[in-house]
Amino acid sequence: LKCSFGSAQSVAHRGCARLSFDCHKRFTPAMARSLFIILTACLAVAGASPDHVGDRTLEEALQGECDASAAAVDEQCALSLRQLRGQQSSSALAPDQVLKLDGKTGMAFEGGGFRALNTFAGVVAGLLVACGSGSPTLESSKLLDSISAFSSVSGGTWFFASLAYSKDFAGVVESMAANPADASSLWKKGWIDNLMKIGQPTNRFIKLLNLIDRFDRQAERESIFEMARESGFFWTESDGNSWTGFIGGMLKASAGISEDMALGQGDATWAKGKIWLLDHSILAASGQAPASMWAGRGKVQYFLESSSGALPAYVPAAFSTSLGGGETEPAPMPFLAPGALAAMDKLEFSQGRRDTSEASLQSGEAKTKFEAAYADAPMFKVHEAVAASSAAGGAIVLSPHFSLLEHFLGGADFTPWMSSAGKGQAFKQGWELVSAQASPASLAQAQVRGAIDGGYTDNTAIGHLVAGGATEVISLLDIGSHNYSESLAMLFGGDSNSKGYTSNTYDSVPYVYYQIFAEPQDEIRKQLDALPKLIHPGSKWLRHLSVGTIKATTVDNKWFGTQAGREVTIRVVAVSTTVWVDTLPEFEEYGLMVKEIIGAMSSEANAAIIRQELLTPLGV
Repeated sequence: LKCSFGSAQSVAHRGCARLSFDCHKRFTPAMARSLFIILTACLAVAGASPDHVGDRTLEEALQGECDASAAAVDEQCALSLRQLRGQQSSSALAPDQVLKLDGKTGMAFEGGGFRALNTFAGVVAGLLVACGSGSPTLESSKLLDSISAFSSVSGGTWFFASLAYSKDFAGVVESMAANPADASSLWKKGWIDNLMKIGQPTNRFIKLLNLIDRFDRQAERESIFEMARESGFFWTESDGNSWTGFIGGMLKASAGISEDMALGQGDATWAKGKIWLLDHSILAASGQAPASMWAGRGKVQYFLESSSGALPAYVPAAFSTSLGGGETEPAPMPFLAPGALAAMDKLEFSQGRRDTSEASLQSGEAKTKFEAAYADAPMFKVHEAVAASSAAGGAIVLSPHFSLLEHFLGGADFTPWMSSAGKGQAFKQGWELVSAQASPASLAQAQVRGAIDGGYTDNTAIGHLVAGGATEVISLLDIGSHNYSESLAMLFGGDSNSKGYTSNTYDSVPYVYYQIFAEPQDEIRKQLDALPKLIHPGSKWLRHLSVGTIKATTVDNKWFGTQAGREVTIRVVAVSTTVWVDTLPEFEEYGLMVKEIIGAMSSEANAAIIRQELLTPLGV
């Protein structure tokens, strides 16, 4: 612990004791143990007792009997250590506590499905070329050495998972950097062809897409339906009906990531010890617009409730892991802002049109279990956490037309369901209960809720880095055919006295936008649009790269946990392209797009600005 205030006080249960101590200096382990023992004695007098996990107490963990080496061979010790550290990492951050990423640099990967994955492969390969060495690699170039934490959403999560957990995928990116003239063919052979092996000429969701096309052609570009269009070519029978199954099959085919790989595993040397935040959104829904867990007779709906007012439809959250730290290493970052966690008072389920069966779980014990599941995040399978971060179709359960849409989806479930089970079993149990159409009581007891695409709360993946204390963010943005990222602009215009977000609906599905920075949105849009636009002459798919820097000032936002008055530098790399994949063969067009991005990033004409805005800040 480190206190910045001159003194602090701790009041034990029922006023048993009041402890005052000088906090000018950092806590030593001995001080922590002494304080814990004194408080434990006070609690005992008051009729309480210390927490026990198996045969080991949290006191034993504090005293060093249960450390990382012991946890590797002792399951009870491992559980105790994860719970202890999980409580420490997930607990409320007081204003005077040191932030994990305070003053450090993070890198954020925006969402955007397959196009984002391909875009960022080109950007990273282009940066490696710009480093100037003959055969640059992520390790030898030290390109990412100064990055303390990575944060990603949706297609950005697909990319970073592939880069950090697949040597083959990272090798393809590095081979394109070594041979930029052959980048298109190298990318085709090393990634596109792997994906095409599971491709199907007829989109699984063609009936739904045709229906949408008849009524609103523009709606097909909305995230809910765009994900159906992209995934439908590669969602095979062996993946089952769950989005998580599809992600597992896709990552295995395209990058060779085993479905047994856990978040805490991975041995990429360049990533060792760095933090990865997999941004997602807790699907809170509401009493007026509950989330449907399945359709038809006997369907169950749920929503999260707050005694202090309505919750937003989606609440920002993040799984976190120390890359290569092992499965028993607890999540290094809070999964949810303290204010957001405090607002979640009740999880309520109902079944049948007339609410013939109801169940709910109140706060207290519920929140403790809620936190414990996230503390075990490094034990989640990679594809499970990636699925939640990228479930752009997950919000379909909020549509009043869900029953009709589900009919056209042919049983496919785009929403990853998560319980509060520990030891990395949260997604497995959640899916089993929903697929078995369990009773409201069983669903409430397990705290099953939807965990969907982080793009519903922050598609840039910047918010959680800033909330963690990062003061500089390298922001990689996939902006399609636009001139700037509207997702980035929507993070601005905040007011510490407001509720912290705005919302609207499109096709009866809510969208929520959180404001964590103070500067006016229109001013930021002008700045983003005015950034230098780098081109690659003769490009077919690349419009331009916008590269430059904007300054931001944080506001208080209880949903993300940001504190007002922090200055943040955002270094923008926004890639504008025109690729639109509508048929299976068109996926091969990504090869040329990636080559064009590498060309623009590494060209002599753009070298000065790439070095000034990116390489120098990265310390390369």
